[in-house]
Amino acid sequence: MSNYLPKFDVDDAFTLTASATITGGQLVTAAGAPAGANAVNWVGVAGYDVVSGDDFTVFYGEHQRLTAAGAIAAGALVKCAANGQVTTYTSGTDSADTRVGVAMEAASGAGSVIWVRTL
Repeated sequence: MSNYLPKFDVDDAFTLTASATITGGQLVTAAGAPAGANAVNWVGVAGYDVVSGDDFTVFYGEHQRLTAAGAIAAGALVKCAANGQVTTYTSGTDSADTRVGVAMEAASGAGSVIWVRTL
């Protein structure tokens, strides 16, 4: 996904400077890098592909289209996976502060782009 637009109208956006190569649609941190597995410091979703040193738009708000790292059931809570993607959150195992949101539709497998209502 090279260019990214949220599932619904943009709630809000801001600009960061990339500290790494980023693909549009990845969850990102305030440091301008893709969020890692179990990240609690993600701040939004990259608006487009950039390389380190480039400024880019970060979208945040309740409704986002995110890339799944594997199969996810509709209605499942999700958390950060590697490379700014999302994976299923496991209650009782994963820390509550790792929750990103709720999958509003199912992901059939890695690379599926799904609607997530962020928390």
